[in-house]
Amino acid sequence: MELIHIIKNGEYVKMVMARMHGDVPELKVGDDYYSPLGNSAIIARLGLGKLTPQMIIQRPEIWVRMGKNEGDIEALTNDEYAKRLKAKNEDKEIQLCKVCPGIDKLRASIADEDRYLNQLNNMMDDENNDGARPPKPIKIHSDELMKQYPAAASYIKAENWSHASHYAKSAAGEKAMKSIEKGEDHIRVIKDMEAEWSAHCSEHIWD
Repeated sequence: MELIHIIKNGEYVKMVMARMHGDVPELKVGDDYYSPLGNSAIIARLGLGKLTPQMIIQRPEIWVRMGKNEGDIEALTNDEYAKRLKAKNEDKEIQLCKVCPGIDKLRASIADEDRYLNQLNNMMDDENNDGARPPKPIKIHSDELMKQYPAAASYIKAENWSHASHYAKSAAGEKAMKSIEKGEDHIRVIKDMEAEWSAHCSEHIWD
């Protein structure tokens, strides 16, 4: 059994555990039948319905092989999907650095502040450390970089909102992130994000 990722028209659909026949995945349904991951229109046209393994072997035209198939369906191995996702994230980060200059520096600064705070707390909890071995000081504070790189600061704010526990606030943050990624004016985007959340709060104040 292997983990297979299904993509349709460029959009992620689902992941499934599939038994493999060479490079052809089969999806188990129940105990006795297998449904191929191919285009459902082909299956319907052939009038096959549910398929036994033997029927699948006899009708290879409905198999989904690794790569793109009829109906723009792709079946990717876990390794191949991981490679694509890595490349996509790298491309996204390159584009993000163009529309949000300094975001790499800002993220590094925030990580450095988190590191300092964690090490400081550990030092305070360590009875054998009387302060003679304090953590390394923060190289540059994020507040300074936020002033220097306002677009990056706006994106970080939207990103933080996207992790909110409330669905509406999280959705507003995700929407703002996508808008900034497209190169829209970050000041207006953040105002819209905050207004959207404020409107939701006002609408549900008595819930």
